[in-house]
Amino acid sequence: VAMALIETSSNVVVAIICGILLAVLLSAFNGAMYAWLKVFPFIITLGTQYILNGATYLLTDGISKTIYVSDVLKNIGGFTIRLGSGALKTGVIVMVVSVLVGSFILNKTYLGRNIYALGSNPDAVSVTKMRILIFVLAGFFFGIGQIVNVGTTGGAVNQGLGIGAEFTVMAGAMLGGIKMGGGGGKMSNMVIGVLIIGVLNYGMNFLNINQYWKYVVLGIALLAAVTLDTLQTQAAINRAKKVSGQPPKAETTA
Repeated sequence: VAMALIETSSNVVVAIICGILLAVLLSAFNGAMYAWLKVFPFIITLGTQYILNGATYLLTDGISKTIYVSDVLKNIGGFTIRLGSGALKTGVIVMVVSVLVGSFILNKTYLGRNIYALGSNPDAVSVTKMRILIFVLAGFFFGIGQIVNVGTTGGAVNQGLGIGAEFTVMAGAMLGGIKMGGGGGKMSNMVIGVLIIGVLNYGMNFLNINQYWKYVVLGIALLAAVTLDTLQTQAAINRAKKVSGQPPKAETTA
C-alpha cells in the first residue's frame, strides 16, 4: 500500500526504493523485538501483522480501496517474456533468482554457516546480531516480492491481501524439510514443498472443488509437515544417543 501511494505521488524509482526500505525496517523491528523478548517469533510477527493491517486503513482514510499504479510499475512487476506458446512472468524469474541467491548465501558464505549454527549451535555465533540480520535479509526479499505483487495486480488492496499466506508459507517450508528449530533444511527442498502446496491449491481450483476444502487440505498439509519435522528431530536424537549414549541438549532457538 505504501509503495502504491508513493508511486502515485512521486515516481517508480522512489516508490520501489522506499517500498523495499520500509519492508527492511519493519522486518528489522520484528527481529529486534524477537532478540529482545526471546519469545517464539511467530507471536511477534502475528502482533505486528495486526498493527500493519490497521495502518493500511489509516493510510487510506479508513475505507476499503485499491490504489492503482502506473503502467511502468505494472510492466516491471508483471513483465511477461513470450516463449513460443507459453510465457515466463516476472514472478517466476524473481523466484528463481531469489532461490539461487539464497542457496549461495546458505551454502557458500560465512553468513550461511552462521545461519545454520543459529539453530544447531547458537553458542558459536552472536545470536542477537544474527537474528536481526536474518530478519533484515527477509525484509529485503519481502520488498522485492511486493514489487512483483503490485505490478502483477496493477495496484495495492488495503484489505485481504496476504491474509492466511503465513500458513501457506510455513506448510510449504516444513514440507520441504525446513526445521522449525533451525539448523536444517535446503532451499531446493523448500521449493519442492512450496510447489506441493501450489499444486494442491491450483489443482483444486482447476477441478472446481469447493474453495473451503482448500482450507481443510492446507490444514492437513500443515499437520503433516509438523509431524514430519517432529519425526526428523526424534530420529536425530536417536542417532545421537547411539553415538554418545546421551541425547543432545535441547535448543530453544528458532
